[in-house]
Amino acid sequence: MKRFASFLFAVILTMPLLSAIPAPSYDFCELNSDGVMLYYRVIEDGYCELTYGPKKYTGIINVPSFVQNYNVAVVGVGPYTFCECDELIEVYLPYTVVYLDAVSFWQSRNLKKVLLGEWVYAIGELAFEGCWSLSEINIPNSLEYVGLLAFNFCNKLGPLYNDKYFFY
Repeated sequence: MKRFASFLFAVILTMPLLSAIPAPSYDFCELNSDGVMLYYRVIEDGYCELTYGPKKYTGIINVPSFVQNYNVAVVGVGPYTFCECDELIEVYLPYTVVYLDAVSFWQSRNLKKVLLGEWVYAIGELAFEGCWSLSEINIPNSLEYVGLLAFNFCNKLGPLYNDKYFFY
């Protein structure tokens, strides 16, 4: 019995917790031009990624290319950033953003539109999975990698492709 209990405990510890978002971890926050508080995590000197904060993002989000007060360029969207943001409608990413990490928009059910910057080269696994209302997203020619199930259950999207690749 003791052996079974330790086995069961080991299995439970290794089970994925997709709906569990980790506690917020950001380095600084700042209001964007629309008055929306955005949270950032520094990834290297002069560069940061957008991340999630204590409150979920809502409405229309315009991500700046550069955060003046901290002298950093916004180059990515981190994991869980827009995860389960059911009141999020549209997101506009600047030309400086080059990647969207895994589960970055996961289960944002009312998200309708995402405008990617012209230099995005990678979209991570499950990035838009469960975004049922997503009907508009541009695919830049720079995009080379789309992770497994990145657009799973995005039923309103048509085929996704650019000049080099067919993704969906």
